[in-house]
Amino acid sequence: MKVRIRFIMIVAIAVPCISLSAKTIRIPADYPKIQSGIDSAKDGDTVLVADGVYESTDEYNTEVVNFRGKKIVVKSENGPKNCILKKGDDVVRFNSGETHRSVLDGFTLTDADPGAAIECYRSSPTIINNIICNNWSEYGLGAIYLENSSAVLMDNEFFGNKVYGECAGIICSDSTIVTITNSTFFGGSLGNSMNSAFVGVLCDSNSSAMITNSIFWHSGSLGFDHCTILYSCIDKEVAGTNNIYTYPEFADTIAFNFSLKANSKCINAGTEDTIGLNLPRVDILGKNRIFNKRIDIGAYEFQNVVSIHNTEMLSIEIFPIPAKDKANIKFNRLTGNSAIIEIYSLNGKKIFSKSIPKTLNLTIDLTGNPKGVYILCLTTDGEIFNKKICIE
Repeated sequence: MKVRIRFIMIVAIAVPCISLSAKTIRIPADYPKIQSGIDSAKDGDTVLVADGVYESTDEYNTEVVNFRGKKIVVKSENGPKNCILKKGDDVVRFNSGETHRSVLDGFTLTDADPGAAIECYRSSPTIINNIICNNWSEYGLGAIYLENSSAVLMDNEFFGNKVYGECAGIICSDSTIVTITNSTFFGGSLGNSMNSAFVGVLCDSNSSAMITNSIFWHSGSLGFDHCTILYSCIDKEVAGTNNIYTYPEFADTIAFNFSLKANSKCINAGTEDTIGLNLPRVDILGKNRIFNKRIDIGAYEFQNVVSIHNTEMLSIEIFPIPAKDKANIKFNRLTGNSAIIEIYSLNGKKIFSKSIPKTLNLTIDLTGNPKGVYILCLTTDGEIFNKKICIE
């Protein structure tokens, strides 16, 4: 395995306390560049990025985003298909001791050259809801390169990545431990291009990966050494339990649509017992997970259900934005006599649950919950809806 040796000077600094006045920094409304917003952010802040294409513009074309050790959430406003980070030696870099509270959420990362889409050195970030595609790693670092790190990856999609070396997926080296959940990896033929490198997870002898509910197809000739793989769909037999080895029935690989068809064996084939597991509450597009009592395999949850008893789309309004001790919730309709409202953290922990009567206005108490981004889920008369909520 070819690995680029990079010399980095680490400066010891005191870790600041989490700000009691965490805020949302909007790009480009508050700052024209994402990095400028990050540089101004304090621990606990959210950098919210509007739709658009954001490119590396510094003198050395090093990266688009560098967290610089901050415990912040950098997320797109409307998901990865609407917010694109491109170009740079690496597109995103974690190299200052970032923790799981450093969250990258909801971007397309593309056109990295010659490094990796994401490079992580002695850091432990959370990487969720991203499309990582069409990157070229001349230095042999794969789509994501992890060195002496402990990262959490959920609901990510990989395709069209190329490398000068062995692995165009995720490379783990120097005592890295990575957890990968509900992600989709696709190699092989994409349009007129061919990616022949291994599109999976490649660990050296001192590293390991825990992989759950994920798809690896056209993954290449190498194995998954030092990986534990459970409840996943793979194109070759590997060590692990409850895996399936049949084609996942993607909707349309030529159009880069890796959602599942109705006949896919990946539907309701993920982890059976979700109690105590930090499974994603929503998929890469923000759709509710565990739609039919059991989670699907891959980055997309299949939800081919159409409600015909009420043709008016339900809307949920939350104010103030961001919420503080209390949040006011307004619905335009509720179809049943009652509903259940739940709020989850991004790692799947439930922080609020209540059965509510048929009402169009509701106030909930959020006192005591950490600042950050959460998912509000509403279940009413067989329909499930969700909306993101920010707590300050």
